[in-house]
Amino acid sequence: PMILCFKFPNAMCMQQNPRNAVMHVGHSSGQVTLWTPNIPEAAITMQCQHAGIAAMAVDGFAMATSSVDGRWRLWDLRMMDRVSSSGTFGGAVCSMSFSQTGLLSVCNSHMVRVFRNLNHSEPELYLKHRIIGEDIVSAQFRPFEDFCILGRSGG
Repeated sequence: PMILCFKFPNAMCMQQNPRNAVMHVGHSSGQVTLWTPNIPEAAITMQCQHAGIAAMAVDGFAMATSSVDGRWRLWDLRMMDRVSSSGTFGGAVCSMSFSQTGLLSVCNSHMVRVFRNLNHSEPELYLKHRIIGEDIVSAQFRPFEDFCILGRSGG
């Protein structure tokens, strides 16, 4: 962790790929760097967004990134290529999470959206839910089930 702080002081978020334990680090420049313990430099550097990376999720062969301007994109890690691109939701995305059955949650301050059919050019909106009174801070799917647990600013 100290190496990342000195090499990239502009790191904004970090996720571990559960399939191969590669660390994905999102930066304020819009780049995502992939790190392995046996290489002293980044194994791969990808320009994923035009603005800084606000949130990301990694699941085996797929990665989702969002920028501070609210845009989000899906990536195929096998080809290092963008699968789809989305518009904005009217605010920065604060959290993203993959389920084990292929769903993706995308949250901004008080709205959670769940998408399916992620390998198509346009993912299908499956569920949309608004939280009133408190901001969403994080979202995570429960393992082996499609329960999306939301962390809120009020606890």
